[in-house]
Amino acid sequence: MDNEFMRITLMCDGDHIVPRNPPGLSKYPEIVDQNQACALYGATPGLNTVGGASYIAAGYSLNVHDLWRRNILVLIGWFLFYQIAQVILIEYLNVSLFRVSSVLMELIFLGFTRTSGCHNLQEGEPRD
Repeated sequence: MDNEFMRITLMCDGDHIVPRNPPGLSKYPEIVDQNQACALYGATPGLNTVGGASYIAAGYSLNVHDLWRRNILVLIGWFLFYQIAQVILIEYLNVSLFRVSSVLMELIFLGFTRTSGCHNLQEGEPRD
């Protein structure tokens, strides 16, 4: 959210201007005038634009300069979680459960060379 809103400028019009015209009346102008204000978070009275950084600062208490400080902690946290999970799974996972799949993959990738080569050996010949 910080990354997107820090580059945009929001425009105040119609429903976001206070006071505004009720249906059927045109007492107030449709753009921000000297006696009107924008109702968006972070708006400055008298201006019809709101910067995205001030919008998320006022509305969500987010500072665009804290973007990487928050994100790097999340990245480090996920990295540590996956590394610890990998160590635990490798240490305690029963490998015999996956024996059938490993034999199948060996047969597929080696092309049955391991079993077919044993039948053709003569007595006393060295194995490769």
